[in-house]
Amino acid sequence: MKKYDSQKSCISHILAVLLLFFAPLSVFAQDVIQVNGVVTDDNNEPVIGASVMVKGSKIGVPTDLDGKYSISVAPDAVLEFSSIGYKTQYADVSGRAVINISLETDNTMLEQVVVVGYGTQKRQTLTGAISAIDGNEIVSTKNTSIAQSLQGKIAGVQIRQQDGQPGSFSSSIQIRGLGAPLYVIDGVLRDSGDGASEFQRLTADDIESVSVLKDGTAAIYGMNAANGVIIVTTKKGNKGKARFSYNGNVTAVMPTSMLEMMNAAEYVEVMNEYGINNGTGATTTPEELEKWRAGGPGYESTDWMDETFKKVAFSTQHTLSVSGGGKM
Repeated sequence: MKKYDSQKSCISHILAVLLLFFAPLSVFAQDVIQVNGVVTDDNNEPVIGASVMVKGSKIGVPTDLDGKYSISVAPDAVLEFSSIGYKTQYADVSGRAVINISLETDNTMLEQVVVVGYGTQKRQTLTGAISAIDGNEIVSTKNTSIAQSLQGKIAGVQIRQQDGQPGSFSSSIQIRGLGAPLYVIDGVLRDSGDGASEFQRLTADDIESVSVLKDGTAAIYGMNAANGVIIVTTKKGNKGKARFSYNGNVTAVMPTSMLEMMNAAEYVEVMNEYGINNGTGATTTPEELEKWRAGGPGYESTDWMDETFKKVAFSTQHTLSVSGGGKM
């Protein structure tokens, strides 16, 4: 009888332990719901591979090719939605079974993405000599040409203005002191001649980003890229109503370090000295020299530097753009 009571007591203890073990699981199972949804971007396009995490935990799932996800969470959980190039957003579950999220583009994150060949790569993972500059930084310089806007901003790229004419678009661009680079504008290859001209005539407001390939990373474009590659991505319209934007600026250009020219009498004196030192004798008689010094009719002096260059040269630039779009 005692043996039977002992076995009964042992079984009771085992059942009690099992109940203690399974009770939390039962409660947990009742406190979990399945949440489904779609993650899209500003253009209502699906965001592939976006991370959907339970805030404060390591539980999470990625979105599929259609931007869809499905995750089991507690009814009072907070979901964290994130993806490269977008701002992180949070959503309280509050017992909801369907949560759709539209991620907002994060321009600061886009600055960490660099165009490489026919694709993109995160700036932190770059192993080649590649530099990139954002379009907003180009606009802030307020220069009349793209080449002047890039001066001093990209290491290893030498940009020299060919002439001093106000508003000139003629600049020499070299990467590491080599010949003219190859230009790729919105995926279309341009040779060094036409590409440089087309690139320099773009307005700063049209450019989304500029990437410069300086070494072996340019090999994807073949032999024409031996002197480096400048990749330009221009802005594109976004879905929504039409937007009109205007940008105008006025530039004043003034000459600096003007050469001090000799007047006519000083020039005649120098030429006389040159002739005497050269053995050919003075080119002007003393009487003629005195007339030049007096500056009478027919003996006036002209400062050609002063006549050639204006004190101030004004130039204006106006940009009017229309953007917008819809689904294809």
